[in-house]
Parts: sequence; C-alpha cells; structure tokens
Amino acid sequence: METLVKISRKGKILLLALALTLVGGTAALATPGIGAPFDGGQKPSGFTASGTYRNASVVGSGLGLGDGTFEVSVSCDAGDRLLSGWPVGIDSTSTLLRSAAEDRDTWSVRINKNGWTDDFSAEILCADQH
Repeated sequence: METLVKISRKGKILLLALALTLVGGTAALATPGIGAPFDGGQKPSGFTASGTYRNASVVGSGLGLGDGTFEVSVSCDAGDRLLSGWPVGIDSTSTLLRSAAEDRDTWSVRINKNGWTDDFSAEILCADQH
C-alpha cells in the first residue's frame, strides 16, 4: 500500500490536504479522522460495479396520494445500487415537492399538479453489482 499526500498552499493559508491511497491497483480517497464511514464498514471492493445503467418509470399521471399530490417511483434491478435520480417531463404548471431516494435502490418523485393534467416520470442511474 502506498500513500501519496499533496499539500497545497496559497500564501500562508493551507487550502487542501488530500491523501490518495493506492490499494491493490485501485485509487481511493482517504479522509482519516472524519468519523465512521457511511458504508457501515464495507471494504472498498464492496462498491466495485461492473457498470452503470439507467432505469425509468412509466410516463403517466402517477399514483394519487389523496391530498392533491401524485408520485412515481423507479427502482434498480435486484441487488444493484442506486447512484442518483431525477424527475422527467414535469410541466411548468406543476410544483415539484420531492425528488429523493426512498431506500438504497428506489427513487421517488412527488408533485402537485395544481389542478392541471401532467404526465411525468422518474429516471435513475444504478450501479450493476453483479
């Protein structure tokens, strides 16, 4: 294992100290002393993906939640990891209320159509863990 540390200075102020750790030929950023990792202690190899892909929900009116709002959700394939998500095709007459991960593999988008008709969807980017 080899650790490279680069310290950048501008005047008398230390701007950045990054440690780049090379582990088995894979580069990973190290941030020692920043608390517990978000991954529950998973090794870096546990995050290695064989590729990424996009999934999209069906374009439609969404599921009515009974309060004037509508929601669509989309998930990654079983065992894969959600990387990001976003709403698609929301009309300017609608209000985006929420666009967020529901869990480790599902993204949902919730809108208020403000009395108008609006067909919309959600898309996600997933990491293939197989």
